[in-house]
Amino acid sequence: MKKYKLLIFIVLFYITGTPANTTRDLKAVPDYNPLRIKKLIILHINLERINNGRPSFIMNRNLNAAAQWHSDYMSEQEKLFHIASEKGMHDILQRVTFFGEKVNSYAEIISSVYSISAERLPFTKKKDNNGEYIDFGKNEVYWLSETEIAMLMKRSILNNPAYVKYILHEPFNSIGGGITPGNINSLKGWYGSFAIVEKRDVIRLKLQIKFEKYTVRKKINGKEKEKVIVKYFISGFRGLKAALLAVSGSGSFRVFDFTVMDGRLDFRIDDEFRQKLNDDDRLYAASYDEENDTYYPVSRIDVLK
Repeated sequence: MKKYKLLIFIVLFYITGTPANTTRDLKAVPDYNPLRIKKLIILHINLERINNGRPSFIMNRNLNAAAQWHSDYMSEQEKLFHIASEKGMHDILQRVTFFGEKVNSYAEIISSVYSISAERLPFTKKKDNNGEYIDFGKNEVYWLSETEIAMLMKRSILNNPAYVKYILHEPFNSIGGGITPGNINSLKGWYGSFAIVEKRDVIRLKLQIKFEKYTVRKKINGKEKEKVIVKYFISGFRGLKAALLAVSGSGSFRVFDFTVMDGRLDFRIDDEFRQKLNDDDRLYAASYDEENDTYYPVSRIDVLK
């Protein structure tokens, strides 16, 4: 586990670079992938659903297009708003209709976050012969990783009670998102828009989960030790790919692929598997959406010991 933490630190240092006190001293903006950031935010929105007994939202390409138009527009205007002045794109209903969706009910979530670690930090705008820059005084800042940006936006969303209400609204079943880089108070940042709607005829997985827990005793180095094994049997994945997601406390996740036979995902959690997990990992069974290359968590799995 310490190896994993060291590797994460090295990767994070490589992405973010050396901390600095001004934007002028920061290294070039990292080569961020907006699609990865968006998918991670949607995954964590769905984890919030699962943790509260709701099924995951299904990603919808038309909703993605509508939300992307809105995040692009907010980035151009450099401000957050639900109502746009563009004809035919006035509100979320007009936007999702324009991109080809008919929906029963709908809601919209918007947010913006910095690309650097400047949240709640005071700063001063300055200018000299080399141009304008931002000075953070004695505070050091660095470029955030894609995961940190996604988690910052997720926290911003969940801090809004109205947005939490939308996320947990039972009839809503589909989601689309857009993430666009831009400027926020003269700092590099991201604008996000998410369309959440109720569509007809969306198929939701109905799973049946069973598990067996038993103990075996083995001799290891001449000493008899007790090993706890839990076997899980999850049926309902017919026609779908499935996996286990180990979601870390920092928000990143790892995928453990398993073969689905006759619509059933069978796997076991033993000491060897537990050693692959970090202390703060949470485990979820998930289906895989090949069309959108994304995972939908469907059930939390307790790593019984």
